[in-house]
Amino acid sequence: MNFALALALALAWPGLASEPPSASGQAEIDAELEREAQEYSARLGSSEDAVSRLAERILQSSLVERITQASDPETRFREITAWIRANPSAAAGIGLGLARDDAAGNRNFETQLNMPEKSHIFMLDRSQGLFGRVDKAGVDSKLLKKGSEDIHDEEQREILRTMFEGRGNQSNLIIVPKAKSAKPPEAEGAFGEVYYDRLNPSRLGGYSPELQAIQSSLNIRRPPGAPKLIETGRLDYETLSYPRHGIRHDIEQLARQLRLERNWALARELGRRDLTPSQLLDPRVELELKSAEDKLKPSPGQIKRQALLEKARSALSDFEDTASAAKSPESISWSLLMSLGRKQREAARWITLAFLEEELQRIASEQSLWSAQFQQGIRALPLDQNSRDSYFGRGEKLNEKLSSLKALNEAAVKGLESERWKEQLSSVSRGLAAASSLRKNLSRDLSNFAGAAFALSQAYARKPAWRRVLDWIILKLLPWTESAKRLRAEQARRAEIREIAIRIARGDMDAADSMLKAYQGRMR
Repeated sequence: MNFALALALALAWPGLASEPPSASGQAEIDAELEREAQEYSARLGSSEDAVSRLAERILQSSLVERITQASDPETRFREITAWIRANPSAAAGIGLGLARDDAAGNRNFETQLNMPEKSHIFMLDRSQGLFGRVDKAGVDSKLLKKGSEDIHDEEQREILRTMFEGRGNQSNLIIVPKAKSAKPPEAEGAFGEVYYDRLNPSRLGGYSPELQAIQSSLNIRRPPGAPKLIETGRLDYETLSYPRHGIRHDIEQLARQLRLERNWALARELGRRDLTPSQLLDPRVELELKSAEDKLKPSPGQIKRQALLEKARSALSDFEDTASAAKSPESISWSLLMSLGRKQREAARWITLAFLEEELQRIASEQSLWSAQFQQGIRALPLDQNSRDSYFGRGEKLNEKLSSLKALNEAAVKGLESERWKEQLSSVSRGLAAASSLRKNLSRDLSNFAGAAFALSQAYARKPAWRRVLDWIILKLLPWTESAKRLRAEQARRAEIREIAIRIARGDMDAADSMLKAYQGRMR
């Protein structure tokens, strides 16, 4: 089946060319295009002149903003050439497309590539989540979040409950009935009660079943690496100093995330877009990345988070120094317990601020998804009008949730940064509780919303008329061939991703999540 026959059929049957587009092309044509791209990719890998020529052409196009944000020409040229060397296959496709635009005297390829669903071509790793494929501003945050799931898991989202409410998994705040105390908690709200407040001052020197229950709870919820307490029911140094393990663990995880983000930015500056999150945290790789530190200063947000973590470390040191008095049993007193409670809250304050600042930076990245260009892409999805409107509305609601979460976080930051922060703990606590409810599944739903839109657009990407004609011929006249089998499989995938998008439009986000994961697994 040659190109001339396909063209003749397209001219003879104009109605056929307006059939719904197929996601696949004819194998012979695909093979030819693949050979052309491979040859160009090979030239880019062996010829600096070819790299320079392509970089110059990209500099003249609107695609340059997808690769570099630098303003001076030398840096822009250097970053583009580094991207071409790191991504020769993608660069070859772009080079061929731009060449066709030049030959045709138009910008059709360039315009199409600037559509939100096509921007994944400029991403380093397409396997790190579909959200990053749609919007370049969000890709780094998404990649880091995906790559650091083993670092944070649920604990990042649980830091607030963990440190203040006694319902998390890491901070050692105890969920037991209140012991009758001679003094009320020092402050109201989420910071108001730590396990020291539940101890009975009249039993500091003897056995207490309430304390034994606390020790048991500490063991159940101990953070990674923390030793197991001996559940004696008596106060000792290990019991009184035990929160240090949870505080240190939270600080280490927030610091590790900050390192990961910083190293990722340095790697991009050096053109090292091939590094995985685990490699970015390798000390040997970090030494290589230090060469870019003079070129790329930390962002204001990163500087602020680093300062907050230093304050948290200082508070931890102060807590440990105070707790060391308990090594002498005769020094264990009610005033020591109250002092430890105050110092634990102080550490919790700085850890929470660091967490909130990290999340605010991620929210800013996620909000950039809902751009005018992306909204235009959603309005053009291959769905019926009602489903398309509902899908768009779902995106608006997710964006509204992001805005609400941002506002709550900013209010909590303002309260905790105040000199009289203890007096504002009740309102801060209520805001944190509301933010926790909003945060649930929000990043997941945003990722799935963008990912399904991208996959749907890709599945129904318009093909030239002659390729749609060939697909029709293969399906109708050669149904037993491998090409026909591939076409039918792609039709099934189109129907599947369309159903996922409809589930999202209806608000059935849990079902859409399960279906999208299965779809992505089959597409790998």
